[in-house]
Amino acid sequence: MRHLLLIPLTFVIGMVLDPPLTAEEKPNSKATVAELTPPGTLGRYLYMTPDSYGGGAKGVISVADIDQDYEIVKRIPLPSRGRTRGNAGSEGGTFGAGAGRLFISDNRYVECFDLLAEKPVWKTTFTKGQGGADRCCVTPDGKKVYVPEGWWSKNYQGIKILSGETGELIKTIPLGIGGMHNSIMGPTGERAYFGSIYSGTLIVVDTATDQVCARVGNFGSKNWQEEKPKLTKGRVSPFTINGSETLCFVNSPGAHLYVGDLNTGRVITPSAPIPPEPPPEGAKPRKRVFCHGIGLSPDESEAWVHDNYSQKVRVFDVLVNPPRQKASMDLCRKSHGWVGFSLDGRWAWIDTGDVFDVKTKELVGRIQTRGIGRYIEVHIRDGRVVAMGDQFGIGRSKEKREMAPAP
Repeated sequence: MRHLLLIPLTFVIGMVLDPPLTAEEKPNSKATVAELTPPGTLGRYLYMTPDSYGGGAKGVISVADIDQDYEIVKRIPLPSRGRTRGNAGSEGGTFGAGAGRLFISDNRYVECFDLLAEKPVWKTTFTKGQGGADRCCVTPDGKKVYVPEGWWSKNYQGIKILSGETGELIKTIPLGIGGMHNSIMGPTGERAYFGSIYSGTLIVVDTATDQVCARVGNFGSKNWQEEKPKLTKGRVSPFTINGSETLCFVNSPGAHLYVGDLNTGRVITPSAPIPPEPPPEGAKPRKRVFCHGIGLSPDESEAWVHDNYSQKVRVFDVLVNPPRQKASMDLCRKSHGWVGFSLDGRWAWIDTGDVFDVKTKELVGRIQTRGIGRYIEVHIRDGRVVAMGDQFGIGRSKEKREMAPAP
């Protein structure tokens, strides 16, 4: 794979400027990505939307061809013209075989986007006075979209459930805590998982009944071993789960990497606090709060943790307890902090644009765009969406795994 050029971001007082779109960043083809994919071949693409922190140009979905050194093959305008908080994909069985859809959430809206037609299907607006809309997730059949009322408010304490077909509000699940931020749909679609910046408790919702069925934690609290922790202590942000939905891996202050048991609801153990490392030459260290960004390798042997302070990605062996660091790699720039993996398990994607070989830990490329923000892998063949990845580096092993408490 060729090493790719990185178009640098410009920082002013810690913020990213949003210059006008260049000629290369404007929509560059009237043909859809499905039409650009040769008949009989599998097109593997990375759909990237702008990040609320500053990655990427506003109002544009950038599409990179994974098998062509991440060449940007299409820029698709978003009518919302905003930055996104999250993407969730569905193969959309409810809407017809292979009719893939992308569900995009921002602070104030949720939008359903048809990946094949490259047109919006519906858009639902929620003002911050209505709780807003943080990182959503969707059931595999596309029927229901779960939208946390965002991290910006302690007062709005629920999860909105929308119809995947129309965007209409079905109901709101009350939680008793605010600041809900990230969400993950389990691989089976039977459970959805939610984390708050104001609570160290991971919330689990049964998607058949739309009721809270479990609480896991306390993460990030000095009293993480308590059997009945206080809901308002600690933090869950971000997090991921393994494929059999028995374990969760959580970023939180204090230890930075915790492991929780989804069956018992207990924190199994935090790792030892991740010591700071010098940032790459020429990079200024950020204020060290906690690591933000975590993904589980598809074979579930490693947790990749985005260390914003040191501008590195740290790799931990999670087959041992406590987890043990085995590698540390420099990143090209500062970013919000997200980690994902390709469906075939070969590549790790960081929202800086860095692409790493999962096996060798070598940097193999950089995606040529101003930060990749939120991203999700989409496979297209003969005009149909045949597979979609996830946005949170979820493990893909079907083997039920447990982890004994650390000695």
